[in-house]
Amino acid sequence: MSINWGAWAAGGMAARLASGHHNRMQSQGIVAIEPEQGMQALGSLLSGSQSQVGVFPINWSRFVSQLPSGQKIPFLSALISSTKNEQLLEQLKAAPPEQGEKILIDYLKNKISTILGINAAKIKIKQPLTSMGFDSLMAGELRNFIQREIEFDIPMKIIISGISIIEIANLLLEKNLLNQIIHKPKISLKIGKKLLYNFSRHF
Repeated sequence: MSINWGAWAAGGMAARLASGHHNRMQSQGIVAIEPEQGMQALGSLLSGSQSQVGVFPINWSRFVSQLPSGQKIPFLSALISSTKNEQLLEQLKAAPPEQGEKILIDYLKNKISTILGINAAKIKIKQPLTSMGFDSLMAGELRNFIQREIEFDIPMKIIISGISIIEIANLLLEKNLLNQIIHKPKISLKIGKKLLYNFSRHF
């Protein structure tokens, strides 16, 4: 039997990686195999008849959320039904603008802390993401999170332009309000045009 092992927590090349690499793996949904878990898996596999298997604990929802939104992988689609954050979208739909801003800020802080591998309490919402150490790969991860969970395609150039969390939150909130106007024809066209203009200037 051939076994394709994932990263082990207490031995091998993965265990010798720096903490930053481990944090990055965790942010991508890749979980290290504890020795006890690995030995249990080995015992179970040896009693089977497969010729080749893979053992790698993964948080599939988190793993898929980092992939480009247009990329479809049938195998992964069979493992998870949807990555859209229905609860967050419903909260935004029902919340007034001032509360919606806080909801989005908390969401972004959580995602960014996961990507950076730091405590969310250490993140300042007015600080540019680039000054936190955000590189293009991290910006891509955040963009994919937003694309999949909020269904909004924020350009990479905006994320790496020095934008802050509160500015991204306001951009997303503006988009949410614009959607509400589109679905509520009784709102005046003047308000709709104003929001559309404010929203489009970011691009």
